[in-house]
Amino acid sequence: MPYARHSETVVASVQTIWKLLLDRIENPARTMPDVDYSEILVRGEGFVIRRMKAGALELTERITADQEARKVVFALVDHPAYRGSVENLVTTSPAGGYPTLTFTLDWTARDGAGDDPDLPAALVRAVKHTKKLAEKAQDG
Repeated sequence: MPYARHSETVVASVQTIWKLLLDRIENPARTMPDVDYSEILVRGEGFVIRRMKAGALELTERITADQEARKVVFALVDHPAYRGSVENLVTTSPAGGYPTLTFTLDWTARDGAGDDPDLPAALVRAVKHTKKLAEKAQDG
């Protein structure tokens, strides 16, 4: 069962990070270096359906963004090997300080499917790359 969670403190505003998470919906290759191809298939009220290829992994996702919760959820649609979702979340501490960016991969393998050992590492790379972009945007 592929499960991974990675968090990073980001020296940038919540708004800067949120803009990157929204851009990730339309342009995932900007924040996920492993993405080879993506296409929005459907635009609905409050969601999009996107097809994406990253290395050997091809998937279709139903993506929702909740601005109030500062959360984007990428739920798998009819994937042959997995079911589940990836959550991108921006949080702030009650004591102030810099926001935290957390990505959580929570997929369950379907019958006969094995775990992909590259998924947790890809998740960490995506968080670190998004952090780098947010901090660079904050400087500029």
